[in-house]
Amino acid sequence: MQPLKIKSFYVAEHVFFQNETSTNFCILVEGSVDILNNGEVVKVEHVGAVLGAYGTLLDIDEVYGVRAQEYCQVLQLKMRSFNRFVRGSDIVWTTIMNNLVEHLGALSQVDATLNDIYVHVDQIRNGGFEKN
Repeated sequence: MQPLKIKSFYVAEHVFFQNETSTNFCILVEGSVDILNNGEVVKVEHVGAVLGAYGTLLDIDEVYGVRAQEYCQVLQLKMRSFNRFVRGSDIVWTTIMNNLVEHLGALSQVDATLNDIYVHVDQIRNGGFEKN
């Protein structure tokens, strides 16, 4: 099994579903996708967007669903490989968690769905960055 691969998705095809177990950290390299919350489009992401980061970093189910709005290609990095890199270095892990708390703090004011995740991440950060 390759840790890194490019996968293509056609219009209306799901990259992953909301509440699905996280398996990949993804970067959108072509096209655009809809970000779904309970089946409703809440945002559109374009080339360069990071997809599945919350689930992969926090080892939780996917917070949002992602569906191709047009033909798109996604660079997928297996969760295990991603976490081996990120969690293998205290400096990298600390930097990512600090950035994630800052990012989620701002977003949780606008999107109530993210508030529980923000609280969870902040607890992890304040607990000394425990790594699963």
